[in-house]
Amino acid sequence: MRKLYIDDKPFPSEQYQKRADANDDSAYREAHRKLHPIAKLFVTKRGYYDMFLIGLNGDIYYTVEKESDFATNLLDGRWHDTGLADVYRRAKEKPGTVAMSDMQTYSPSNGAPAIFIARAIIDSSGEQIGVIAFQLPTAEILKIMNYTVGMRETGETYLVGQDQLMRSNSRFAKTSTVLQQRVDSTTAKKALAGQRGVEFSEDYRNVEVLSAYSNITLDQTTWAVLAEIDRDEITAMAGAERPALSGILSFIFALSIWSIWYWQGRQLDDGVIEQSSMALDTSDFADKADWGG
Repeated sequence: MRKLYIDDKPFPSEQYQKRADANDDSAYREAHRKLHPIAKLFVTKRGYYDMFLIGLNGDIYYTVEKESDFATNLLDGRWHDTGLADVYRRAKEKPGTVAMSDMQTYSPSNGAPAIFIARAIIDSSGEQIGVIAFQLPTAEILKIMNYTVGMRETGETYLVGQDQLMRSNSRFAKTSTVLQQRVDSTTAKKALAGQRGVEFSEDYRNVEVLSAYSNITLDQTTWAVLAEIDRDEITAMAGAERPALSGILSFIFALSIWSIWYWQGRQLDDGVIEQSSMALDTSDFADKADWGG
């Protein structure tokens, strides 16, 4: 399959989705021709990066993008220790639940940060026949957290993972800080420990800031969410405009709360939870492809 759909079709990486037909005479070709246009449209309309169908033996039978993870095995292959492999194993072990990974670099996608969700596929007889997984668009998270309107010169919000690395970009960096910038501030540690509050502390730049901190938990992953502004800027505003000071502080608190609402409520309800309840009609191609290995 890798030879037919990748090696013999030298499209550039950004055109992997065009690999719709390998022009062979296999039963897989017929299943792929039926599934691919639907899956490609679904991924595009929903804003996902990729979709995977994985057998019970760990083989990746289908992806939209056809990257280097296609037709490899998640149990003993080269990508067995990735976030995709992790959610695959957990979804397989607990049918009916949605597994979600932390953000990690993913080599098949050129080392870009990636988050995966997965759920077991159950056929009409109630038998588990595989796992469906999606690669989420991390650019949307970065876009939300990089919102700076009304935050003056030094206000910013960002996410920190349990490994104390950023899950979003610093406002002050010219290059990406995702999974690169370490944050071991007092407030980040408190947030990761489950605490919430507002206090002055030094941030990851060793600058004293007013930090509003909390946390969000998605499946087995906890992130700290911080909204901060430099103390020097607060002092300057306090000496000039009291309304400006109250305005920026109110904005920090509101944005911090809004970020938590967006990820814990709105996004999960409309997106991930919707996927968790999605039922697939596999009857058309279950007989043509050995999804269970």
